[in-house]
Amino acid sequence: MEKTREKYVSRVCQHRMTTAIQSQIKAYLKGFHELVKPDLISIFTAKELELLISGMPDIDINDLKKNTGYQGWKATDKEIS
Repeated sequence: MEKTREKYVSRVCQHRMTTAIQSQIKAYLKGFHELVKPDLISIFTAKELELLISGMPDIDINDLKKNTGYQGWKATDKEIS
């Protein structure tokens, strides 16, 4: 029963993440490839490309605080700190 459930969940996830949104994926790729030609990105692995697009997965809070500019607020305001 557990294996059947796992298989079902896996297939539902696969469908929702690929098949069900196929037209959106194609539209995204069409637009992306208008900006960046496929042969230019083919040198990167999927992980490297993700890093280039999304940046580092960890947020350096101290760096963020140091480089944040406020308009109408101060870093010491209770809403900020």
